[in-house]
Amino acid sequence: MKTKIITHFILFTAFLLAINSCNNRAKDSGKDIFSHLSTTEKSNLNVFFSNFSKIYTDTFSQGKIIDKIKINFAVYYNYRNNFKALEIVNEGNSAALNADIASKTAEEFFGKAINKNQPIENIAFENNKYVIRMGDGERFLFAQILSLSDMGNDIFDAKIQIYAAGSGWAGDPNAAPEMWKNQGEEIDKLPVQEVKMKAKLKKISNNGITKYNLLEFLFL
Repeated sequence: MKTKIITHFILFTAFLLAINSCNNRAKDSGKDIFSHLSTTEKSNLNVFFSNFSKIYTDTFSQGKIIDKIKINFAVYYNYRNNFKALEIVNEGNSAALNADIASKTAEEFFGKAINKNQPIENIAFENNKYVIRMGDGERFLFAQILSLSDMGNDIFDAKIQIYAAGSGWAGDPNAAPEMWKNQGEEIDKLPVQEVKMKAKLKKISNNGITKYNLLEFLFL
């Protein structure tokens, strides 16, 4: 009898501990962890979000991303950050990106590959390649993270501010806005607030390397 009582007590204690653990996780869900981010982590998240702001990525809700958004992002991301992957065509006026590279880029950043290759506005699709006209002189857009909330299961909610600066601006995108005026830039090139966004991220860790997939991207 004494053994049964002890056994029941142990089981009951384990049950209470399990409930307490679940309650603690529930309390932590949605907790703002922005203040705990290191300077490097904030910078990495700024770079991540800037990738989308630089090319005016369209908004989408979780589970609602369409191929048009993935194609536009993948092509212009490689154009800006991986130009060696593109082929110069049309007598040097255009650049072409293989569809397989575009699809892998979409999967890397959104967690979803391109379902159907197709031409979209300003991007042609020819011979299994996406083709765009080359250009320059655009405004410089970048993002700074404002908050980050842990929603549990490696899902995070973020709020970000997108800034726009003159194409010749050479300041630090990670610096506090009040510091930009002290960097000797011309007033017409200084960054100005463009728009605030909210985003949902999934954190993926592999062999000590952390990256994120963008699950949702909406105006705040």
